[in-house]
Parts: sequence; structure tokens; C-alpha cells
Amino acid sequence: MESITDRLDLRSDGIWYPIAVAILLVLIVLFMRKREMNWRHIYFTFGIVGTMTWVIDMIVAVFFHGYILGRDHVIGLGDLFGVTLIPSFLAIIFLNYRTPSNKWLMLILFILLSLLIEGGAMAQGYFRQRNWNLFYSVLGYVVVFGWLLPLHKRIMDAD
Repeated sequence: MESITDRLDLRSDGIWYPIAVAILLVLIVLFMRKREMNWRHIYFTFGIVGTMTWVIDMIVAVFFHGYILGRDHVIGLGDLFGVTLIPSFLAIIFLNYRTPSNKWLMLILFILLSLLIEGGAMAQGYFRQRNWNLFYSVLGYVVVFGWLLPLHKRIMDAD
């Protein structure tokens, strides 16, 4: 039994935090009114954002030693929730409510929301910076919410 909890990394400080945030975001996506997104868009966005988040996480956290999630050198349940579900569902919610008339408001709101989630993970001890700082996060959120996700939506709508 101990090996199962070790593999799931259930003893990490603050593991409850990414799990709770992910569950909250899942519920929001399930029950939100679908304005700009349909279930096909949600399906594609979840897969693409989840995959890209894992790739970027491996590059930044593993190769460049940018940060640590949970315990070092252990990929567990918190990583599944924190790396796959949280960014994917944030992207889905962002694209569902973003329109040309509110794009700047949504950009600022979701950058602040992402920083709040990241700060909460740091406060709970789940996310620890090594060669990382807040500037990199802000820059990444600006690129993702300001350029990549709107481009992703335009590509999906081109069908």
C-alpha cells in the first residue's frame, strides 16, 4: 500500500490544492453556459492544451530545473490535476467567455486568475521555484491567453 501512495505522491505538501482547484474548474466547465465553445471545441482544447502543458512542463521543470511540483523527481496525482486539468479547463473557460468586445478584460482577468492559482500552489508548498520567477509566468500567460488560445479558437472555427 505504501508503494501506491508513493507513486501517487499523496504525501506532498499542498497536494489537496491542485486537486481542489481542478475539481472546481471541472464543475464550472460542466455547468457553464456554452457561449463560444461547443463540446467538440472543448474536446479539442482539452487535448491540445493538456498535451502542450505536459511538453512545456517537462522542458521547463525537468530539463531547465525551473520549478518543482510536489516532491522532486516524482510525478503523481497532483501533477495530473495541476498540469493537465487546471490549464486545460482554464483555457476552455477563457475561450468560452472571450469575445472581440471583451478580449482585453478577459486577458487581464485570466492572467490574474492564473497568477492567483500559481500563488496559491506556492503558498501551500506544492509549487516551488528554482530557476523561475514571476516575470516568466506573466510572460507565459500573456502569450497563451493573448495569442495562442485565440489562434487555437480561430483554427477550430475555420472548419
